[in-house]
Amino acid sequence: MKNICNIEQCTGCGLCAAVCPKGAIQINIQGIHYFPKIDKSKCIDCGLCQKQCIVNNPVSLNQPLLTFAAWSKDKKEHFECASGGLATVLSKYFIQNGGYVAGCAWNEKMQATTIITKDLGDVKKLMKSKYVHNYFSIDSYQQIKKLLKNGQHLLFIGVPCQCAAIKRFCKSYDRNLYIISLLCHGGASPFVFKNYLSFFSSKFGKINDVTFRGGAYDCKFCVYGEDSKIYYLGEQFEDPYFWSFMRHTLYRKSCLSCLFAKPSRPADITLADFWGLDIAFIKHHHLENGVNLVITHTEKGNHLLSLVKDKIECYERELDEAINGNETLRYATPKPQGYDLLNFIYPRIKNLKVCCWLFDFNYFKVQSFTFLKRIIKAILPLSVIKQIKKLS
Repeated sequence: MKNICNIEQCTGCGLCAAVCPKGAIQINIQGIHYFPKIDKSKCIDCGLCQKQCIVNNPVSLNQPLLTFAAWSKDKKEHFECASGGLATVLSKYFIQNGGYVAGCAWNEKMQATTIITKDLGDVKKLMKSKYVHNYFSIDSYQQIKKLLKNGQHLLFIGVPCQCAAIKRFCKSYDRNLYIISLLCHGGASPFVFKNYLSFFSSKFGKINDVTFRGGAYDCKFCVYGEDSKIYYLGEQFEDPYFWSFMRHTLYRKSCLSCLFAKPSRPADITLADFWGLDIAFIKHHHLENGVNLVITHTEKGNHLLSLVKDKIECYERELDEAINGNETLRYATPKPQGYDLLNFIYPRIKNLKVCCWLFDFNYFKVQSFTFLKRIIKAILPLSVIKQIKKLS
């Protein structure tokens, strides 16, 4: 077998490797993204990988039932999380009641990967957005299925292609499986992320954490060392990696034709930032720390919310409000200008900052303007700068 599906549509979910009866498929980085690699000496051409692939045979999607604006009543939790803290509230509930949670966390190599845990202390690892493609291993698939076969309750939190994959993989044992789909714009290159972090580790030493969202440094690229010491703090539209993520130039090609960029989802609940939420509502509830969009798609999803109703603030809203404010409920992320050029050049020079300066005109324009402002501030007296601000 040569290809499992159209390579440009492959999501890198790893389901093909998980279902292969001979262990002939491994998921690893090819180019700058995760793709399956087939060991032809082991492959028996059974075709199971092709049949189970979510691209070749899409899973059934669940229509929206109810839409809510919601957030954690715990103020610290709300502040620390990327938006409203609903994923954290639900994760804690499952573990405190004897269940398991599967979600994305950094491993010891600072690789985003799926972990399965029943340790309350691990919930902190699952908090906050990881703006890089999450590696979903064969072992993780097998561990989740084994837990469900043994009657355990499990909450799975992931991007929609992974939700679709685990939904298919555990189809016969999904009674106690609860799936939360995160509203995703795209999966950024793990190869670029690893190389970018290597600069900081070579300069400062071992990296213990990276954050993009939530807490005191929300919307900043923060690199931490031992004792939570900040090695680096990059602004959202200045740091090359954060910039490239927001510009979508690091996404895999399948993200630009995502099968799940619609209101119907392969999950019980969809979670996201509630962009487009009525301003008067935000001001009335003092939601300066963000708010979750929550869309339930099944009765399981409605039941999940009811389990934590005493721990959250939850207000029903119109679905159209959510769709209008979140473009990935309407269409896949458009292919950005410079996408092909950056993806061609980067593997050859392996320097993201140079790529952004030389091959992304918008980055060049914004950074040049920022640099010019800093020069002017350094040269002009403070009194003159105040007068200029008054005039503007």
